[in-house]
Amino acid sequence: MQLPSVADDAQFDALMADPDQVARCLEYAATALGVAPVSTPVRGSALIGLSESSVIKLMAPFDNQLASVEQVCLRTLHGALPVATPRLIDSGTLDGWSYLHMTRLPGVELKECWPTLGSRHKLSIATQLGECLPILHQLPAPAEIPRCDWSSWATNRVVNIHDYLRDVPPAWADVVPQVLESADLSAGQQGWLHTEVMLEHLLVQVDGDKVHLSGLFDFEPSWVAPVHYEYASIAMFVSAGDRSILSEVLRASHQTVSPERLFAMAMMHRYGKLAWYKQRLGGPDDLQTWIQTFFSTDTL
Repeated sequence: MQLPSVADDAQFDALMADPDQVARCLEYAATALGVAPVSTPVRGSALIGLSESSVIKLMAPFDNQLASVEQVCLRTLHGALPVATPRLIDSGTLDGWSYLHMTRLPGVELKECWPTLGSRHKLSIATQLGECLPILHQLPAPAEIPRCDWSSWATNRVVNIHDYLRDVPPAWADVVPQVLESADLSAGQQGWLHTEVMLEHLLVQVDGDKVHLSGLFDFEPSWVAPVHYEYASIAMFVSAGDRSILSEVLRASHQTVSPERLFAMAMMHRYGKLAWYKQRLGGPDDLQTWIQTFFSTDTL
């Protein structure tokens, strides 16, 4: 056996739709790399296998550049942040695929337990996350981490914004360009970003009255860009309409940002499809109300 030839996203999605084939691929990789047998969560943009102490991540050949970015991130960031990141054990290629073998961090995925946590635990997590991110943002990014030419990026996105407004209500498609025209799209403070800080990429340990943010992972989309770009993702994929959480993350990060700028940064995101945001988050049918619901920190 060898890993399948996968040339594009469509072929990768077809592979991911077959859990048995995913399991065979990870079993083969574990054997080839001489690591412990793995279980196989089937999700995301890579094949992930978990053992008790380590993780195998297989990335398709067309994602080799992203694998290189994550490799550098793991080597550089381990031990550098107050929230743990995986330690890279080994990396390389197998049948044209990139592999990363890393330590498994303790804790459970925050997405699994978030609905059951009380407000005090959630605010504690928000504080810990808010204190961690500025440290990441201020670290010198290795040369291998992509640098975003923000002026060109933002200009191009605004010019082509209707490509990112497909399948949204016509009223929304009409209003978004107006919002972007009036929003602050300047770069401002820039730094080394994770870019996809979300419940699925955070681990926690809960012990009675205490909760510990025990892991941050999945660094392959990391780049250097405006730091407010990072908080737009948090507004959608961590706080998701809970203004107290977003407010606490920003407070602990010493950041102040308007809801309009956060929304604009969300529309600048490399995967910034508004219809997908709306499908995931739900919320009001009026765009301006929707922006305030998910990007405002006004807790009154």
